[in-house]
Amino acid sequence: TSKDLTATRRLKANTSKDLNHDIIAVYAYQNGYFTTEQKRKFERQDVVKAVEQHFLNNDISYQLKCPEQSMLDEIYNVSLKGEEWYFSIVENNNQGKNVNGLTEIQLEDFNVDWKKTVDAKTFCAVDVEEVFKNQQWKGFFRNLV
Repeated sequence: TSKDLTATRRLKANTSKDLNHDIIAVYAYQNGYFTTEQKRKFERQDVVKAVEQHFLNNDISYQLKCPEQSMLDEIYNVSLKGEEWYFSIVENNNQGKNVNGLTEIQLEDFNVDWKKTVDAKTFCAVDVEEVFKNQQWKGFFRNLV
């Protein structure tokens, strides 16, 4: 049944990887916070790990930049169309027949998942300009050895 398929899809749902530490490391690299020697010495994943450890060890938080509501509405509509397409294929055993819309339960499940995603700030990313207003970060990258 479609309810079983929905439950199965949730179990296999993609989890998002937090890229904020990577974003900070790349911003620092692109904006001259690394010396030439540091650029030669460190690989990206090493710097990302160091940034992550710095956050954890110093209980640092950072501001996020989130999309405006109009952008979230666009993402919602595209995501909903993808969900409708998926269920039209699955419910017709991949025969390519088009089924219009989702059932009431499927739409409710989609909206619950959407709300959780938005509330978790999944579409937001670190505001690197705010991060680098903090002198501690400038010193962190200068002292990275």
